[in-house]
Amino acid sequence: SDVCSSDLSKMKPMGMMSGCYFIGRSELLQWLNDLLSLNYDKVEDTSSGAAFCQVIDCIHPGTVSLGKVNFNAHTEPEYINNYKILQEAFDKNGIKQYIDVDTLTKGKYMAALELFQWIHGYYEQTGP
Repeated sequence: SDVCSSDLSKMKPMGMMSGCYFIGRSELLQWLNDLLSLNYDKVEDTSSGAAFCQVIDCIHPGTVSLGKVNFNAHTEPEYINNYKILQEAFDKNGIKQYIDVDTLTKGKYMAALELFQWIHGYYEQTGP
């Protein structure tokens, strides 16, 4: 049973004025925690990239090397590795979304929030 099947032909472009960028952090955290059974308290908790890898794998099963994702990442090099895995999954699935790894791996709130909002919007459009 493919819970997260998707049809990329239905994707609408998500520019900065897209509705996905107006979702608040508490709603985003609630959605992510419910979807992945996590206990994230802050947007910055997503900075490791691990949860984003899981969301993309939910939408496109088997296209993320989840075995290589470091779910306990705490250092910048570990975060960078997770974002490389995410970028590979984006490439495999024809997802054209820039990942600002430099800013994300430093735990910057706005960078994390923007990618979080984009991932949520992508899930809403292509997920179950």
